[in-house]
Amino acid sequence: NGKPSPSFFGGSSAFDTRRNALFAYRGSIWELNVAAGEWQQAASGHHQLHHTMVYDQRRGVLWVFGDYNPTRVIWSYQPGKSVGESGTWAKHQPAGDACPPYGIVPVAYDATQDLFVLVVDNAKTGSSPQQRATSASTYLYDPDADAYTRLPEADMAPVGMNFMMAWDRNDEVAFLVTG
Repeated sequence: NGKPSPSFFGGSSAFDTRRNALFAYRGSIWELNVAAGEWQQAASGHHQLHHTMVYDQRRGVLWVFGDYNPTRVIWSYQPGKSVGESGTWAKHQPAGDACPPYGIVPVAYDATQDLFVLVVDNAKTGSSPQQRATSASTYLYDPDADAYTRLPEADMAPVGMNFMMAWDRNDEVAFLVTG
């Protein structure tokens, strides 16, 4: 349509399979109105940049993990009924195993078990995880229990900032590519 698109550099995106809608998030939640060929701002946000957004098809909710300033807090966003309509945010402060604060982080969602898999760099408090981490740990986030569980047998080398992660529902494994 000739209109400029918002800048999503350092942001995140996810696809809503219920509404057949693409979401992007950097400062605000945006939805792509395919019929009009343009992005529509749906809601203001709680994050700066360097976060990960994952769609939860069981609940029809977007989950946002991490932020520019490392955190353990997770936010969920329930979209409005139609494209561009404002939704609602909820703040989650998970209990369970002590997960280090994280910025951008690989996350995949297993809809069968209703769990998120996170690989979190183990960094010194107050440092940049991408520069100071010597290892990474794997955590599960259970949205019903609002709790982290660490998988001690799944520690690995630090992930850093360049990664892709997806859940394979057929083989029930997370695929993580770094580099």
